[in-house]
Parts: sequence; C-alpha cells; structure tokens
Amino acid sequence: MRGALRESVGGVERVLRDPQPDVLVTGFETDSVRVRIRCWTEARRGNISEVQDRVITAVRRRLNQLKGKTSEAAPPPQGRMVQNAG
Repeated sequence: MRGALRESVGGVERVLRDPQPDVLVTGFETDSVRVRIRCWTEARRGNISEVQDRVITAVRRRLNQLKGKTSEAAPPPQGRMVQNAG
C-alpha cells in the first residue's frame, strides 16, 4: 500500500520527485489504516491548495482502486499532506 500511495502522490503535477513523497503507517482504526503522507512542492502559498487538492484526489483514487480488490470504497483522506520546499 505504501508504495502504491507514494507512486500516486509522486505522479501529481507540481509535487517534487526529490525528496520523494513520504508515506508512513501511523495506526489502525476499526475499519481502516491511518497513514501520514508528506510531499513537497515549490508552489507558492496560494497554489499549495491546488496541489493539495490534486494529492488528495490521487490518494483517494488509488485507495479506491486498492480497496476495490477487497471491499467497499475507502473513506476520504484527511489532514494536511503538502509542504512547500522553500
């Protein structure tokens, strides 16, 4: 799962490839696995929201693809995932 999410986030426009996105499992819930995803961008402060939207969309899409193989759709990702490299 971590590799799939890292690949998805790394493929988002304006997300830096170096350093590569960081995906860590941080815990378990009743019906889910909690992960922390960090990625970096050179986008200006006003554009970070656009990059974050793309990252969240990519993560949601990939989680749904992964979950589609085993069960129902994944819950929406939550939290801040994008950090400015500058």
